[in-house]
Amino acid sequence: LNGEFSCLSFESLDMLFFSPYQAFTLATDKPVKGTTYQFSNEFFCMEKHRKEIACDGVLFNNIYAPPCLSVDRNDAVSFEELTRQMLEALGSPHGFAREDILYSYLKIFLIHASRICLEQDANRQALQSEQPVLQKLKELIERHYHARHSPSDYAAMLHISPKALGKLTKKHFNRTPSALIADKLMVEARRQLYRTENPVKEIAFSLGFSDQHYFSRFFKKHAGIPADQYRRQVGNLASIFG
Repeated sequence: LNGEFSCLSFESLDMLFFSPYQAFTLATDKPVKGTTYQFSNEFFCMEKHRKEIACDGVLFNNIYAPPCLSVDRNDAVSFEELTRQMLEALGSPHGFAREDILYSYLKIFLIHASRICLEQDANRQALQSEQPVLQKLKELIERHYHARHSPSDYAAMLHISPKALGKLTKKHFNRTPSALIADKLMVEARRQLYRTENPVKEIAFSLGFSDQHYFSRFFKKHAGIPADQYRRQVGNLASIFG
């Protein structure tokens, strides 16, 4: 799996989670068979149910973990049954309360996946806690991503060389420091485009881009489409709920 900022391997029972316009490609020497679940914010708004599902930052938009969830055979059977029920609802000729049924099954699906992901993430964090510099790096990125875009800035704040920082992030996150920073900026850009009605220029400045055109190139490079087009196609929460 080749994503925006990294490359990783996945197994037969793995599940992959991507946000709208998050670029990826699959590289394989044999056919890959699977099921794709695609839904719009208008059908199922994760922001509206974030307290119940908690999948934003867990299944989606987690810059410190791959968008890949490994499940065991028992969990796979549960997901397969939910899939069967969703397909059955989609194929119903009468369609009575079909959207409500699909909505409920999708919600259960995401809650179940989030629970597994949180358990696995707790194990990853326990291993990473042996490297205090990684925890500090996360804190620094969360605090300074909108003002500091250079890996050397973070290396200086951590009192290590940029090369040493690069080795650490590659080993534990399979990403370069530049990729982590860019990933965080993209997550926040997408969130503002979806959650607010702020002009693109204002969003660019809030993320530390003094030049709106540079931000536009940055966004298009990673999302594949311009920021204003992303907002039109994904939707805008502020306009939906007023």
